[in-house]
Amino acid sequence: MPLIAGKRATRQKRCPNELVVEGKVDQQRLNAALTETLDVIIIDYQPALTLFQLNNVIASTSLVIPQTMKGFDIATLSTFVTGLLGMLQHILAHERIEIGTGANMLLPTIVQRSNAQDLNHIGNLLEHCPTEILPVFYLRSDAISNASDVYQSVYEYEPDTPGKRKGINRFITNADAVNDAIVSRLWPGFERGYANTWMDEFYEDDGEGEA
Repeated sequence: MPLIAGKRATRQKRCPNELVVEGKVDQQRLNAALTETLDVIIIDYQPALTLFQLNNVIASTSLVIPQTMKGFDIATLSTFVTGLLGMLQHILAHERIEIGTGANMLLPTIVQRSNAQDLNHIGNLLEHCPTEILPVFYLRSDAISNASDVYQSVYEYEPDTPGKRKGINRFITNADAVNDAIVSRLWPGFERGYANTWMDEFYEDDGEGEA
């Protein structure tokens, strides 16, 4: 269950490959790059309550927690968040710092559309804490294993059969919608509409299935 933290700043000015001149790192360019800032910094780390992981939480403007809908995993998440809250409260009692001033959210992942229990979990979470749960989530997909088998992302992978191509394209559409939903929470106005399109199709199909 990795945690993804985002940090908002200004636009990057120098690419990594521009730091090397004739096979050597240009010290002047490196020093200049160290003072530059980025639009977004994504920190991918495990939900362990170690000093290193806690530093990531404190440094983050926003926190996105990918989480499966299995009961055991949700109970584990509750234990982790409770422990994290205790640590942060202790820190804030002694240090006057700002932590997590942006939007923080839970991202349901590996959701089985045919599993009523998964969908009921999401429905209950959205009903009781809609601002903390993303209504766009990752559906379970066997297609991504085809890309991972050749050490590629789904955006790099070239399917060799129509069936694989359909599965990959479906997952890419899902991933684009999830990314768009996160952007809409973190930086409203910069989303591209992928999330709304996905929700219209998903929840319409789900309603027809129930009917």
